[in-house]
Amino acid sequence: MRHLKMVLSLAGLALFLIFVIQNTEAVDVEFLFWSFQTRRALLLFIVLAIGVGIGWIMHSWPKRERPDSDHARETKEDA
Repeated sequence: MRHLKMVLSLAGLALFLIFVIQNTEAVDVEFLFWSFQTRRALLLFIVLAIGVGIGWIMHSWPKRERPDSDHARETKEDA
């Protein structure tokens, strides 16, 4: 399973790199009050990095246990 995950990740990365290489022209970016011009490949890389960062933060975010969970009910019944 680990090997399959690595192969799929590398295939996805290869497809992403091909897409980036094919999109090297300059584009205008307007966001809120900012406006700048950058290469589309750089913009895609920045957006990918932000998405990976948000995914990593959300994955490592501590999960709270809900009071109505099965574990909470078992604890109350044992008392």
